[in-house]
Amino acid sequence: IKVMAAFFNKEAEANKIFDAKMTQYTALSSANTDTSVAWISHEPATSWNPDARYVMSQADYKLQMVKDAGYSNVDLQALKAALPKLAEDTAVAAGTKWVLKVGDYASQQEAAEAFLGAL
Repeated sequence: IKVMAAFFNKEAEANKIFDAKMTQYTALSSANTDTSVAWISHEPATSWNPDARYVMSQADYKLQMVKDAGYSNVDLQALKAALPKLAEDTAVAAGTKWVLKVGDYASQQEAAEAFLGAL
């Protein structure tokens, strides 16, 4: 908002709006830190990726959003201990992706239950 305001000579108004949004954003951090957050998605098998898998993203910006909101990120060490087949995807530029292949389990349901149970 501040960048756009400079083109229209509206910096003072932009600063007020920005400050109000930042106040709202920082007020979120008073939430309950007993709640853990994990960014999990399912990637089905495709022709270029033959293994269906569950992916937990630990991108830097996602971890920061969770902290800023007053929650805690999932305990990675505990998750890795509970899921020995959880593997790191090293092809990520910022942060880390953790992969649980569905093929390592008897079914997709069993893989999902293992992942959710470990959280």
